[in-house]
Amino acid sequence: MTNYQSIKSLRKYHLTAILLCWFGCAHAQEDVDTIKHLREVIVQGYLTKQPILQSPASVAILDKNELSKNSQQSLLPAVNTVPGIRMEERSPGSYRLSIRGSLLRSPFGVRNIKVYLNNLPLTDAGGNTYINLVDPALVDRLEFLKGPDGSLFGANSGGVVLMESITGSPALTASVTGGSYGMFHENLRMQNSSGKTEWSLGQAYQRADGYRQHSFMKRLTGIGTGAVKYGLDNTMKLFVLYSDLHYQTPGGL
Repeated sequence: MTNYQSIKSLRKYHLTAILLCWFGCAHAQEDVDTIKHLREVIVQGYLTKQPILQSPASVAILDKNELSKNSQQSLLPAVNTVPGIRMEERSPGSYRLSIRGSLLRSPFGVRNIKVYLNNLPLTDAGGNTYINLVDPALVDRLEFLKGPDGSLFGANSGGVVLMESITGSPALTASVTGGSYGMFHENLRMQNSSGKTEWSLGQAYQRADGYRQHSFMKRLTGIGTGAVKYGLDNTMKLFVLYSDLHYQTPGGL
């Protein structure tokens, strides 16, 4: 009688184990795959576009999402998040930019660094760059090429900065910001795409008095971009920049 009860209880345990295994397998099949595929980062600072992991140089990219997380009155907060790059703003609109220590050679303004806006040079023939001509709210992408690899764009040892205002899906955005020391900033952007044509228009106005005497900036900026695709693999692009800038900066002691 004892052996019979033992066999009967073992059958119950066996049946219970089978039911638990079946329930676990059924529950595992209902789980949803949570793996997320990361979007590939493409570097544009070469003759052909290539993934950032295959780039032979030290490259850093700030896209529209990263730029929008910071203040739209200045590029300084977003740029200083990139390792090896240092930006200073002594007064509103007076920038200094260093890529791997090149700031030591440019005590006034941005020098020893080539800057391009929508593939057009923003750096003049003397090597000076007037980044303050461009409103930060109208920039959608920043790409940095650090070190001597920037020689692809001419004789320089500091590096290269590529700035872009990108056209895309239909959108209309506007913002108004105010602050202390007479700071006021507003911008309006609209863009559209239809078939083989894309266009974008942006306008921004900013003024600030600064917190020191002889500090002042007033800037009105307008940007227009367009692209028309024709043929099999051809694109004609148009870019227009208008900037009216007046600013004062105090001398350093």
